[in-house]
Amino acid sequence: MISCATSPQFHSVTINGEDKRLNYGTLELTEDGEYEVGVIVMGNTYLFKITVDGTAPSLSLKGVQNNGECTNPVMIGEPDENATVTVLKDGNEIRYTFGKKITEPGKYTVRVVDEVGNITEYYFTVKEGLNGGIIAMIVILPLVVIGTVVVFIIVKKKDKN
Repeated sequence: MISCATSPQFHSVTINGEDKRLNYGTLELTEDGEYEVGVIVMGNTYLFKITVDGTAPSLSLKGVQNNGECTNPVMIGEPDENATVTVLKDGNEIRYTFGKKITEPGKYTVRVVDEVGNITEYYFTVKEGLNGGIIAMIVILPLVVIGTVVVFIIVKKKDKN
């Protein structure tokens, strides 16, 4: 590390061509971006490039909110930058293909790690839901019962006449 205190020939620093004031001998770059840093020592400027990336990657969840619960299928969208995505179900890593629906009940963690190590994690729970057959039975059964009662009433009326 070069500082004014340890190197008397060290004069100043530039960021993208502009003089930059050091914070107690430390250069602080707090915003994401690409910088050209110039270190001026004994009248000579030494340039080098720095990329600052402190922004964690993100992706979308379709069918559930982060930290939410659902009974419907969930799809995980692709990350907004080049990143590694790991999907865990009940603490165990599973194989996931983007665009595939997650329907199996369980607690899921989706971990997204970009190339420089920034991490974002998403959590959701898929709860046991009613399947389509049960839902159809709930809808159709009352209709069958009502239809049977109506036919029975009509047949009884015809028998009386």
